[in-house]
Amino acid sequence: METADDLLAGVIQAIDKYGKSTDVSGIVRLLERYSKTPSDNGRAFLLRSMLLKVEAMQRRSPMACPVQAPVPESMADGVIAGRVVPGGAEFKLSKTDLNRNILVAASVGHGKTSLVYNILSRLGDEGLTYMLFDLKRDYRALAYGDDTFYFDEKNLRINPLEPPPGVSKTEWAVHFADAFSHSFALLIGSRDFLLEKVLELYESWTGPETPSLMDLLLLLETTTARNEYLKVVRGRIKALVSSTKAFSSRTGISLQGLDKSNAIFGIDTFGFAEQGFIVSIMLSYLFYMNLSQAEKRGKVYKIICIDDAHTILDVRKEKDYALGIPLLHQVISKMRELGVGFIFSDQQASSLLSSVIQNSNTKFIGRINLAEDIPRIFGDRAAPEIGSAIQNLKVGEFLALSPSVSPYCVIKADAVSIDKDIDAGLISLRSRRLEKTSLRRAKTPAPDGVVALKKKMTSVLSGKGLDFDDDGFGLLVRRAGECKKIYMIFMATIEDLFRLLDTKFDLLIDVVEEGTDKEEMIKRLGSAGTLKPFFNLDTLKVCYPSDFSLGVLGEC
Repeated sequence: METADDLLAGVIQAIDKYGKSTDVSGIVRLLERYSKTPSDNGRAFLLRSMLLKVEAMQRRSPMACPVQAPVPESMADGVIAGRVVPGGAEFKLSKTDLNRNILVAASVGHGKTSLVYNILSRLGDEGLTYMLFDLKRDYRALAYGDDTFYFDEKNLRINPLEPPPGVSKTEWAVHFADAFSHSFALLIGSRDFLLEKVLELYESWTGPETPSLMDLLLLLETTTARNEYLKVVRGRIKALVSSTKAFSSRTGISLQGLDKSNAIFGIDTFGFAEQGFIVSIMLSYLFYMNLSQAEKRGKVYKIICIDDAHTILDVRKEKDYALGIPLLHQVISKMRELGVGFIFSDQQASSLLSSVIQNSNTKFIGRINLAEDIPRIFGDRAAPEIGSAIQNLKVGEFLALSPSVSPYCVIKADAVSIDKDIDAGLISLRSRRLEKTSLRRAKTPAPDGVVALKKKMTSVLSGKGLDFDDDGFGLLVRRAGECKKIYMIFMATIEDLFRLLDTKFDLLIDVVEEGTDKEEMIKRLGSAGTLKPFFNLDTLKVCYPSDFSLGVLGEC
């Protein structure tokens, strides 16, 4: 049985041990009073008080404790992340743990992918879905699952100007401008100019579908006022729609439909700014869509995983005061109450936004090589013991810090053999699955002649104009110092033609199905609205695929 002197010696040892990493002044004051108190009862009371404070300090200071705490043999129901070392008890993540975000940090080759892969593949057992942004092609094998969709540059088509359900165009224009300006480092003046032009596009648009970035570019190309803001915004958008077809369409995958499915976005082939924009616009869409759905509040239903997270969530973005508070910083901080949790995986914790570390309630820390990573994760007063414990971890082992254990434990994730060389087989599987779902909006199949002409035009105009979207394309033709704006559309509805004739095109070409009555189309145009478009009627040329000639475009 320990004597009072033994217990007192333990208190003194604790003060010496924890004094470098936590505030021990309260215990020191009690110790001083203890040395000056003659009463046995008083000394016993002070000793008990000191022991209680030492115990509480140990619970609060996992970074100062070199010995892991015992883990219950059976944890609450949840997703199995791995097994405790030693002992083999299952380490589970409850829905509450998942909702409060998870950080996985470790150097290259330590086993981050296996740990995250295990968690994602088991979410379905708890009725949860996930959205994964894959920046290194590490998770494509998950797309073999029947309930998982895979998108990359070849088939990703979204319209970032389309507002989520329940959000007005005016409100969404602000969120779009914020996402775009933060992703492409636009300062406040250019951001406000972009917002002004998006609102102008929304106001003038009369078509049944939402305008696309291609339509926004055409508006900017015909803007008469010339200033530096126009040059910057037009240059950014032109570079974006020229480098990828992902944002050129007015229609595409339904982000609302994906809300109830697993989705993997392989965005490794996009540039850094484009990657940031994809993540920002999708998370903003999900956030504002869920704001109007009260039933999702407080009930976790989806996990968003960002791999190689520092690429998107770079700490330097929150240090650039000219850009303001990063949009993703705000979204991450508020998503939890809407039923969405995050998993952040990275090899450089010190490079991540502070909101990622501060808002991650559960952390899996493997071997990390940067000296600044440990204080960034554990605080400036991290004791040497925590660094020693981390460096002694074997491949696949992680220090697990969670409300479920105190102060921490070591777990090992199940090894996963990951196929990273998936190509044609997955593409075929993905295509068949997309055809059977409502993720793509239904469109009337185009006749063979129209399809053939589309292919021909795509080949001829490659690198000379703007790529096709789902409906058509726009381009500028320059000849002898003259600039003409041309738009070519396939099988347009009367509503689309009416809107396009209200726009200042020099030439509008509508390729229609063979046998279509052209005169009847003109009559229907006259009954579709006011006479205003007929001021531009001479710019409309209706033709069949068989009688179309490239000469009508001029020298392009």
